[in-house]
Amino acid sequence: MCSFRLREGQSSVRPTKNKSSAASRTSDIRIKTKGKKMMGCNVRTWLAASMLLVGDLTSTPSDGHPVRPLLTWAIYVPDLTAPYTASALTPNEDIAVTRVQAQLELPGQNCSVNPIINVNNGTASVTLSLATLANDTGPVNTSFAAGIPITVSVSSPAACLLAPTWANVVVQYASRDR
Repeated sequence: MCSFRLREGQSSVRPTKNKSSAASRTSDIRIKTKGKKMMGCNVRTWLAASMLLVGDLTSTPSDGHPVRPLLTWAIYVPDLTAPYTASALTPNEDIAVTRVQAQLELPGQNCSVNPIINVNNGTASVTLSLATLANDTGPVNTSFAAGIPITVSVSSPAACLLAPTWANVVVQYASRDR
């Protein structure tokens, strides 16, 4: 079983492989630099360790407050022709949505009204119209309170010559707590 160990003050993350349940009996995983082959954990595990490293580097203290890394919420939206809730998230702390992006397989053609992705919790909302293959709100800063479910919903297009197909949606957000 693979796991990760991060020592306090350490600026890098190294994946470790557990040989037993005792924390003292772990050994570092070796990555061969020649031959593109890993020993120990697989490439997916190594990539996860790299992502933890990025998170560790971005959380370096600044002015006495930790810098909160941007987080992503990825949603696969298989149908853009009917209105529905594609995903929901209930944050444990206040967050700020900083950007919403969507990549479509095929955008609708000649739609009188394009489909819309709406990130909403009943009081705050971020809306993205899906008019092209790649859609982006650009930088936004919308606050969402902790404990209130946030939904990503789809509104259907109207009168399209060719209906749009599936989309991958990414909601970027950051913690508001300091």
